[in-house]
Amino acid sequence: MNTRKDIVDSVNKLRKHEQAADQALINAINAISTTITNSSLIEYEFRYKDDVTDPQYFGYEDPTGKWYIMRLTSDSIAEYYASTTSDIDTEWDNRAGFTYTTFRNAF
Repeated sequence: MNTRKDIVDSVNKLRKHEQAADQALINAINAISTTITNSSLIEYEFRYKDDVTDPQYFGYEDPTGKWYIMRLTSDSIAEYYASTTSDIDTEWDNRAGFTYTTFRNAF
């Protein structure tokens, strides 16, 4: 039979685990936020979208002419990226033929 002290101890252990899990989540979010904030992608502006079809495509370009396309598929809800330094106005029509990869690999 559990005593009141045993129950209180168990609850306190659970709270410590919850606090540790919460802190781990906060640390992960902060790390991602820092990466995004420090990323050179902040300079990119939205240029094109094709959100009627599956997959959907979104094109972005920076002031120097570098660009990337994000592909979003409805079945996996995963984002894939392709990047290049050629002209986005010319390459946008070829978006379906690119090889897409993870954000980390593309940049």
